[in-house]
Amino acid sequence: MAKLKFIIILLFGLMLMVPDSYAQRRGRSFSQKAGPIWNGGHANRVCPRVCSRARAKWTGGWWTTRPGRMSVCQCNRNKKKYRSHRISRIKKAKFRRFCRVTKHRAWRAVNRCARYSRGSKRRLGRCFNRLKRIYGKNRRFMRHCKRQIRQITNHARRLYVRQRGYRPPRRNWKRRYCNVKYRQSIRKMRKCNRIRKRRNLAYVRKFRNCARRVARNQSRQLRRRGCYRKANHLNRSVSRRIAWRSRWVRRYSYRYKRNYCRNNGNKAVSSIYRCLRRPKFAKGCANKVERRYKRRLKRRRCRFQVRRITRFTRTVKRIAQNRLRRGPRYASRGKANKCRVTVRASRNNFKKCSRRVRAGKNKCLKMFERYYERKLKKMRCNKRLVREMRRHLRAYRGKPIRKTASFKGKGRSPRVLAACKARANKLRIKVNRCLKTRNVRKCMEGIQRKHERPMKKAGCGKEANQIGQYAEARTRSLMSKRKGSKGKFCRQHKMMAMQRVGKCASGKSSKSKRACVNRMVIKQKWFRTFKQKCRGEGDDVDDHIENKIK
Repeated sequence: MAKLKFIIILLFGLMLMVPDSYAQRRGRSFSQKAGPIWNGGHANRVCPRVCSRARAKWTGGWWTTRPGRMSVCQCNRNKKKYRSHRISRIKKAKFRRFCRVTKHRAWRAVNRCARYSRGSKRRLGRCFNRLKRIYGKNRRFMRHCKRQIRQITNHARRLYVRQRGYRPPRRNWKRRYCNVKYRQSIRKMRKCNRIRKRRNLAYVRKFRNCARRVARNQSRQLRRRGCYRKANHLNRSVSRRIAWRSRWVRRYSYRYKRNYCRNNGNKAVSSIYRCLRRPKFAKGCANKVERRYKRRLKRRRCRFQVRRITRFTRTVKRIAQNRLRRGPRYASRGKANKCRVTVRASRNNFKKCSRRVRAGKNKCLKMFERYYERKLKKMRCNKRLVREMRRHLRAYRGKPIRKTASFKGKGRSPRVLAACKARANKLRIKVNRCLKTRNVRKCMEGIQRKHERPMKKAGCGKEANQIGQYAEARTRSLMSKRKGSKGKFCRQHKMMAMQRVGKCASGKSSKSKRACVNRMVIKQKWFRTFKQKCRGEGDDVDDHIENKIK
C-alpha cells in the first residue's frame, strides 16, 4: 500500500513538471530579473508585474541567483497572444495620416528626380539613392508604412524603365521666367538688410526670422512654377547670409561668459582678502565666501576661476595662521585702516592749523608733524602713507616761492646751489660730447631744448646761461677750425653739392631722398674729389644733408 502511494505521488509530480519543460523546449518560457525576493508572498507581488512588462504571464516559479541581491521570475509567453511585430488598431489609426503625408512627399521627390535627370539613367539612380538615404533615416516611416514604401518603390522602378527614351523639350521662356522671379526674390531681401545692425542675439533673431520668411514665400512661388533649381539656390544663399550675419554671436556670448567669470573671480578674491582683518575668524570667513562664489561660478562652468579661488583661500588661511602664531602685533585688527584713519586725522589738524596767524600756524604745524611721524612709525605704517602725510603738511604750509636766476631777493640756499652745480657739470659733459659729433649745431639745439627750461624752473637760471655761453663759444671756435681753403674749386663744388641736396630734398618720402643723396655720394666722381680736397666745405655739406634729409 505504501509503495502504491509513493508511485501515485511520483506520477502526479511528473505530470506537473511536463508542461513547464515542454514550454521551455518550445521557447515560450524564459526568466526575467526581478531584484531581491525574500519569500513567496513577496514573489506574488513582484513577479506578475515583472512578467507583464515583458509582455508575458508569470508561471508561478521563481528562484534566487545571488543571495540577498538578485532573484529571477519564470515567465511564459503565448505566441499567438503576444506578438511583438503586430501593431494594435489604435497605433494603425495613429500612423495612417503620417504614412499618407510622407508617401506623397516621397512621391513628389521621385517625380522631381525624374525631371532633373534629363534622360540620364545614371543621374536618376544617384538621385534615387539619395532619397533612399534621406527616408531611410525616418524610422517611423520605415517601420509602420510598409505598403506605402512598396507603392513608392514600384513607381520609381516604372520611371527608371521609361527613362531610356525620355527627352524633355527645352524651354527657354521658362528659364528666363525663373531668372526674373529669382531676381525679384533677392530684391525682397533688402527689407531684411535694412534691420539695424547691433552685435547682439536680438538683432540676429530679427534678421533670421525676416530672411526665412522671405525665402519660404518666394521659394514656394518658384516651385509652383517649376523653378526648382532657383528655389534651392535661393534657400542656400539665404542660409549663407544668415550664417554671415550671426558669425560673431557665439564669439560675443563666449566673451560675455569670460567677463562674467573674471569679474566674479575678482570679487571673490577681494572678499576673501578682507577676511584677514580678523585673523582669528579668517578660516570660517574664507570658507563661507569660497562656498558662495564657487556655487555661482560652477553654474556657468568657470573652471579656471574656481581653481583660482581655491588656491587663494588656501593661501589666506595660511597667512592668518602665521599672523596668529607671530603674536598680536601682526594679527592686530584693521592695522591698515588705522594707518589711513591717522593720515586723514593729520590732514584735518593741519587744516585747522592753517587758519591761525603766521607765528602760531608754523608752531602748530611743527608740533603735529612730530606727533604724527612718531605715531605712524610706532604703528609700523606703510611708507607711502607717511609720504602722503608729509604731502598734506607741505600743502597747508603754503606754496613755496620758486627761486630762479632772475630772483632779486635773498640768495639761494646751499642745497639749491649744490644741486644746480651738479646739474651744470653733467650738462657740460654732454656739450663736450656734442662737439665731437658731425652735426654740432643740431646736437646743441637738442640739448638746449631739453635742459634749458627745466633748469630755470628749478632755480638754476644762472648756471643755464653760463652753459649756453660756453656751448656757443666752443661751437664757434670749432667751426672756424673746420673751415678749409678758400679757393675757387671748393666754393664752386660746394654750391653744386648744395643744389643737388636741395633737389634730393624735394622727393616725396625719406627713403627716396636718402637714395638720391647716396647716388650722388657714391657715383659722382667730382663729389669724392671735393670731399678729399675741401674738408671744411665737405663738413658743411654733410650738415646740410642731415638738416634737409631726416
